[in-house]
Amino acid sequence: MSDIREDRHALGMATRRGVLGDAHVARAEAAKTEFDAPFQALITEAAWGHVWARPDWTPRERSMVTIALLAALGHEEEVAMHVRATDRRHARRRPRGPAARRDLRRGAGGQPRLPDRQAGLQGDGGGAMTAEFFQRDRRLHPPALTPNYKTSVTRSPRYALLSRQNSLSEITGPTFGHSDLGPLDNDLILNYAHGGEPIGERIVVHGRVLDENGRGVPNTLVEFWQANAGGRYRHKKDTYLAPIDPNFGGCGRALTDAEGFYYFRTVKPGAYPWRNWVNSWRPAHIHFSVFGSGFVQRLITQLYFEGDAPIPHCPILASIPDRALDRLIAPLNLNASIPLDSLAHKFDIVLRGSRSTLFENSLEGN
Repeated sequence: MSDIREDRHALGMATRRGVLGDAHVARAEAAKTEFDAPFQALITEAAWGHVWARPDWTPRERSMVTIALLAALGHEEEVAMHVRATDRRHARRRPRGPAARRDLRRGAGGQPRLPDRQAGLQGDGGGAMTAEFFQRDRRLHPPALTPNYKTSVTRSPRYALLSRQNSLSEITGPTFGHSDLGPLDNDLILNYAHGGEPIGERIVVHGRVLDENGRGVPNTLVEFWQANAGGRYRHKKDTYLAPIDPNFGGCGRALTDAEGFYYFRTVKPGAYPWRNWVNSWRPAHIHFSVFGSGFVQRLITQLYFEGDAPIPHCPILASIPDRALDRLIAPLNLNASIPLDSLAHKFDIVLRGSRSTLFENSLEGN
């Protein structure tokens, strides 16, 4: 063994003992066999001596990487052990500001807490949860291959989709708190302002995040991003001739309250052309991302505005069944508008079930 490997192995053993405790490490070392000793040495050097010892990672970040990998591999006993170790190391403390990371939901004894029925699990009839999410209704989704939407030709799958049973990595998930958000995160009018306010029609978007039974889903992170009032994104690959607004960043986030309500303030985005056919235009829209109760449950959808003329002419929207498209339209809500300031649009996001919002990205939605 080289000097570098010896140093890394020694550092790994010291880190391992500090995290898991001397007694656990002693038992593990005593149980080693000639067959698995090289693998144990590799884990000590690579995982404990390299990943866990990186100076630019906090203890919490190291714990989350380890737990996520073990959960993905299905090693539930080791996940529980590392969760307990994380508690001992105080790695659950959440850093403030944009560097905040996700944390596992917790139950008694430090075990990862599985979602309940409200989060989308089905019962087995005896009160125990089967750790499976509700199946989505695929009839609401457009066909993957829609030739009039040209890029779907190359992106659509050529073979039948596979169904896989949910594992621990799917049914445990991130949790967010108000300390993760800044005071202007849900105010797109002010959160990028540089000496002025953005140009455009000021609006308020509000609604609820609901489960399949119509109940509000609390403490859910809702992210949103959009083009400016001229129809241009603040992105280096957006070359549309509309000007960049120096006071508009076009992105923000909010956390739902105890009843699932969210809101944010912004300017109404403009329509913009895209290279589908010669004169194809995207209607005004706002992108949404919603984090569910599982690590892989980041659901993505889009909001469109009631009465927007380009909607019937958009090849993407033309591929969506009418009853699903209706759920992407945000009607005007004068009761929530701010007189002499902003109109309001209501957009509820239903995560699952027959009334679900159409999500563009994922197999676990609906």
